Amino acid sequence: MPTPTDAGQKPAEAAKKSQSDEVKFMRFVRAAAKGAKVRNIYDAQGVVVGNIPAEGLLAVYGERAGWLEVEAPEGLQVWVYGEYVRATNDPGLLEITGDNVHMRPLPSRETDAMPLKQALRKGEKVRLIGRKDVALDLSKDWVNVWSPVGTRAWVAASETEALPAGSDGAALWAAAVSRARKLSGATPATSPTSDGKPVQAASGAQEPRSVSEALDVADRKLADARAAAMKGSAPDIEGVRQAYQGVLAMSPSEAVRSTVQDRLRTCDAVAELWAMTVQLEDAKTTNAALQKQREDEFKKATERLSPDARFDGRGWLTKRNYIGADAPVYVLVFGNDVIAEVRCTSGRFDLEDFVDCEIGFNGTQASGPTRSAQPGQSRAASYDVSRIEVIALRAAKKN
Repeated sequence: MPTPTDAGQKPAEAAKKSQSDEVKFMRFVRAAAKGAKVRNIYDAQGVVVGNIPAEGLLAVYGERAGWLEVEAPEGLQVWVYGEYVRATNDPGLLEITGDNVHMRPLPSRETDAMPLKQALRKGEKVRLIGRKDVALDLSKDWVNVWSPVGTRAWVAASETEALPAGSDGAALWAAAVSRARKLSGATPATSPTSDGKPVQAASGAQEPRSVSEALDVADRKLADARAAAMKGSAPDIEGVRQAYQGVLAMSPSEAVRSTVQDRLRTCDAVAELWAMTVQLEDAKTTNAALQKQREDEFKKATERLSPDARFDGRGWLTKRNYIGADAPVYVLVFGNDVIAEVRCTSGRFDLEDFVDCEIGFNGTQASGPTRSAQPGQSRAASYDVSRIEVIALRAAKKN
């Protein structure tokens, strides 16, 4: 539905507003050595709508608290709601269908997506960069486009520098605008000159239909890959990269090449996210397996120690010699495992009488198990028994 935030202003009001926006530029500057970021508002928290490379030219229209209101020759990357655009017969070009259509830095109407000062007018044509969700109908999706000539935003003055002495800023600007519009294939628009009067920028050739179609296919592949990753399925990252490399192989315009590079960075981010997801799932699987192993070992040890809840331990009593021990040690064996060493310090039981018997005992643990690097020398926990019950005899005892 149309809203006052993105369209709906009366044509007369829009015309009046556009006239007030036609202010003269002040001078030309260029981006400093580290480049410059053009933002939607004059604040460091503003959203970036243009990344200007080092020495990139900018036309300055005003200044405010350390910020410059500027125009970039190639335009700015902005978002408009699809309800206010329609496709044209020119591949890659969209026509604006409403007056005073906002250009936003993000595909959102939230407060962090404050629109630029200028608005689009009915009948203007803009170059398509991409869409937020190609699975949606165009009228219900957000569309990323290059802003028309004359669109202004803000850059920190500290990120710019004056042109070299003797530079003809007007000539440089005219050449930059002509070059940018020829590469983008945008429709004619006005641009400032040295005396503040507008001139027509060159129209240039349109993007070949095959490039536009190839870019659309690649964008759909990227959207599918992102959707697959979000659903936990392996995305076809390599297929997406190949699709975009195919676009670059067609020698597209600089605007499309820049778009493809942005998409490839998004592709890398999706690949990184998927790799992290796989690692996390592998870690979960490994941890689950270790937990299961620990539980099984604990259950097995518990069963070996005392299959009968009446006893602290149960098994066949025998004797074993250990290195360093002065005498054989009485041990309780279950299967092939020594599950406990036993002794009776109270003298109540003579353990020799129970050798070769399956017994159950109760008592207190005297010491924990110890491990040895020598085979057969690791020792089980030691118990001081206070009660013994004979369960079975291995063979008849001799008197």
